[in-house]
This record gives sequence, structure tokens and C-alpha cells, in this order.
Amino acid sequence: MSNKVLVLCQRKSGMHGPRDVSETVVPMINEYVESHFGDDSVIEYLSDVPPIDDDGVDYRFSLDRRAGNHAAAAFIEDHTQYYSLIILNTCPIMLMDFTIIHQLLARNGLMYISGFPKQSDFVIANRVYNGEEKMAAARHLFDTIGLNLYKKIDDGAGKHQSCKKRQSCKKQKPYKKRQSCKKQKPYKKQKPYKKQKSNKKHCPHKKRKTYKK
Repeated sequence: MSNKVLVLCQRKSGMHGPRDVSETVVPMINEYVESHFGDDSVIEYLSDVPPIDDDGVDYRFSLDRRAGNHAAAAFIEDHTQYYSLIILNTCPIMLMDFTIIHQLLARNGLMYISGFPKQSDFVIANRVYNGEEKMAAARHLFDTIGLNLYKKIDDGAGKHQSCKKRQSCKKQKPYKKRQSCKKQKPYKKQKPYKKQKSNKKHCPHKKRKTYKK
């Protein structure tokens, strides 16, 4: 079964400066995809660019959850857990809805933030750092496994950690009653204390003699 790949914020054809993106950007994306999946991949492009070139994208709309964006809503519903890899090429990090990307990715799916054709991985890492607040909000959705490469956390299911159902605790063994102590012998009353008779006779205290002055 072919691996499905979605490229966001990028056309697959159309002029960019003096050259067509099919000669500059697309070959670099193809090379990156092949490094992960080989030749067995289907790559689709989604962007909200103006319809200058009909063949420029496979899907033309903004991927968000805004009210009235029926095309995006239908796309998300039809492609839930569908893609093995989603590439964000030069996408504005601060404007991305990472819960949508998480929903579109299949189990153990990958997300790669790129800047083809000119921006290096280190330049992109700097852009990711500038969008740290947005990325921090998505930490419960993705694990970082490489430079600008993230893996979907399947347990998250698009929910924050505090919203996850708690795992049920293991049933404890039934409480055992403490073993009753052995019966002690009944307490015997002791005989009343008897005063012992002194062998020596008690001598009365003799008064001291007074001395005359």
C-alpha cells in the first residue's frame, strides 16, 4: 500500500521567480519523501494560493477550522488518519493548527517542517524557535525525533494530557482480616502486700542533752 504524503503551503507547479517550482522545490520534496518511504509514495499538495495555475495544487483552500470553511471541514473528515507524512514547507508556524495535522496523520505518522528550496534545516529550526509558544501547545501531540521532524503521539488523540482518561488501577486483593491474637490467660489477682516485721526493736529517739552556758 502506497504511503500518502501531504505538502502544505506549497504548489507543485507554477512560476516562482525565473523558474518553475516543479524544477526547484518539487524535486527536493520528492528526494526527502524517498529517503523515508522509497518510491512507493503518493504526494499531494494543498495551498490557498490564487488560482493562477489550475495544476498548481491538488487542494485549494486554507486548512483551518474557521466557520464557513466547508472545504476544509470536508477534507479533514475524509482524510482523518490518512497521511503517513505531512510536510509544512515555509508554513507560518504561528498560524498553524497542529490539532488538524495530528488528526490527518495515520498512526505513527510524521510531520516535517521544511523551507525548500533555500532555507536550511537550521534556518527552519530558528523559525520553529520563534514560534515556540505555538509548538509548546502541541507538545502533547508530537514527539521530537529529529531536526524539525516530529512523530505523532497516538495516545493524545488530539486532546490535552489533562483530558485523557485516567488508566484504571489494578484491582487490589481483598482486604484480609487480621488474625486474632491468642487468648491470654486470665489475670490473677495478687495477694495484698503485707508489711514485714522488723527483727530489730524500734528504739525511741533519745533527747539530746542540753549544755549549760
